[in-house]
Order: sequence, then structure tokens, then C-alpha cells
Amino acid sequence: MTDSKRKFLENLGYMREIQFEPSLESFDNRSPKHQMYGRIDSNGKSIAPLNHSAIEQIPGTEISALNFVVDAFVEFSAKYERLSHPIEGIPIILAQRGYVNPLELYDRQLENLFSVIYSEYILPRKDSIKSLDQFVEVVLLAIKDYSHQSPVTYSRFVKSGLCPIHGTGLVIELMKASHSVDGIETKLKIINSPSFDAYANLAAQHGFSLMAHAPWALVANIKSRQMLEYASQYVGVESDIQSSFYYNCRGFDLDKIKYSIGSWYDLLTAAHGETATYKICKDGSLLRGTTITSRTPASAAVAAYGDKKWFQLYVKILVLEEKINIPKTKLDRLLENCYSLLIKEGFERSMDYVERKILEIKTDIYR
Repeated sequence: MTDSKRKFLENLGYMREIQFEPSLESFDNRSPKHQMYGRIDSNGKSIAPLNHSAIEQIPGTEISALNFVVDAFVEFSAKYERLSHPIEGIPIILAQRGYVNPLELYDRQLENLFSVIYSEYILPRKDSIKSLDQFVEVVLLAIKDYSHQSPVTYSRFVKSGLCPIHGTGLVIELMKASHSVDGIETKLKIINSPSFDAYANLAAQHGFSLMAHAPWALVANIKSRQMLEYASQYVGVESDIQSSFYYNCRGFDLDKIKYSIGSWYDLLTAAHGETATYKICKDGSLLRGTTITSRTPASAAVAAYGDKKWFQLYVKILVLEEKINIPKTKLDRLLENCYSLLIKEGFERSMDYVERKILEIKTDIYR
């Protein structure tokens, strides 16, 4: 039997076992039900932890999580030490993985995306791009081709598989083992350990669920009475966890895109202002010339582009991400309405219009 086949069969066995393990029913990290856990608010908007005020380091480690999750973990750890027979592979409780900043992950992802756009779309057209407007049109062309492969906006990234659940600040792992079939042996050892029930019950008593496909991973159950009590020490009993410990990611969308476009346009203006040309003369000699492509400096071009164009560019990117087919004339008219609402009634009202009239992810009340 090949190693891959053995692992596959072991995985099937593990899947059968966890179906009948009550402590692993509450959080199946691969189910559609839990894919958005800790990533969206009650309105379906992308959220992420308040990095500076809500994230705290676990004592004695460099691992972090939301402050109330750390408190629960510290008390859980102390109680675990009293177990007569620790879980096999987890002799002591020591955090090995925790919070990762989703904004930093997104910055790297956006940098990779624009590197591809620049090399595959901008450079082949560099001689014909004379302005930021023309640069943006090429970027939109590239986004149309790549938006199905890679999220463009930060809010979309947070909802994607490229952003791990650790970005929620709700997960602490006790081992660095693989969540895939490569970690099957470790998973089976844990759930077959004589102390597994005591371990699972202790985790639940402190507001944690065990991750079904990684039983060494603790996930804060923010609906449990215990975890809400830990959170209430920071924000009061009646406070909502999502509004108290998280921010809305959409507020970063446009600024991040604007910065990236400005940076890559600056690279174009700095590196490709001059192009060498060569001409063979009648006497056979080679005459070298220089063609200068005149472009407005990037900083001035970005400032002159104007708030209206930047906002409408953002909406166009959302249309491409959502794969909305809409005639240009209709889109242009709706974009005018969007910007008018932005000026008169603010960002949220304008985006409500976008979601209802353009993206059609809400019921249209503007008929």
C-alpha cells in the first residue's frame, strides 16, 4: 500500500470517529457554516480585530490572541496542569500558533497581485500609458482577468481562503502539526488518549471549542456564557463582541488600492520616462536616439485624480470582484448617483446604494 493511500484511509477513519465525538461537533473548520466565523459581523460585513487595543500577548510566549481569549487560555492552562494524565503529545499547555494580522497578510497579497499586473499588463503597454487615467484603465483590465483568482479589496481578502482563521484572534494552537492528512497520526493519538474527554470538557468550561480537524486547536466560542464573561471584563456585560473588539475592513479598501496604484505608477514614471531608439544610417553606422515619454509625476497625478474618480474606481473594482455584468452607460449613471450620495449623506449610505442598485446583494429599495 502506498503512503498516500494509507493516509487517505486513515483520514476516512478519523472522519468516522469525529462524527461520534460530541466535543468535536461544535467547530468543524471545513464546514461552510464556520468558514466566516469571526470574519463577518451580523450584517455580513468583513471585520478584523482591533490590533493595538484588543490583541494581547500570551504570557511567556510570543503568541497573541484577543485579550479576553488570552485570559480564558491562561486559566485553562492552569487547570490542565492538574490533569493526572495529560493528552499524548501535549504534556504541558504552551501556545504554538495564534493571531496573525490580516492587514499584513493582505498587504503581501496585494503586492504580489500588482507585481503580476505590472509585469504582464503595464510593461507591455508602457509606451502608450501617458497618464494615470490610462494606467488605471490597464489596471482594471488586469483586475477583470485576475479577480476570480485573487481578492483585490481588503474586505474581500478577509472573507477568502487566503486569510486564515487565525486572523480573527480567536484561535490558539497547542501544536504545530498539519491540519491536513499529514497530521492524521497526531489527530488519532489525541482523540484516542484516555484523557481526551477531560481535556475537551476543560476547554468547554473555559469557553473553547476544539477544532474538528485539529483537536489541538482551541477556538473561542464567542456565544458561550464562559467566553462572554471573559469579554465582559473589558467592555461590560451588554456589549457586543464584534463591535467592541473588531473594526470594519471596508474602511481600508480604497486607501489600500489608492496607495498601491500610486506606488506602481510612481515606478512606471521613474523607470520608463526615457526609451532608447536606434536607426541604421545609409553609411551603415548606428544612430542612437532617445524618446522621452512625458508623464505627470506620480504624487501630483494621484492628488489630481480626485476623490470622485477614486471612489468610482473602488466601485468598479467591487463590480469586477462580484462578477456583475452591467452596461457601461448604466454603470456610469449609477456611479454618478453613488458619488452624489457620498457627498450628501456619507460613505455608508452611498455604499448601501451600491450594494442594492449595482452589486445587487441587498434588496433594491431605490426603485
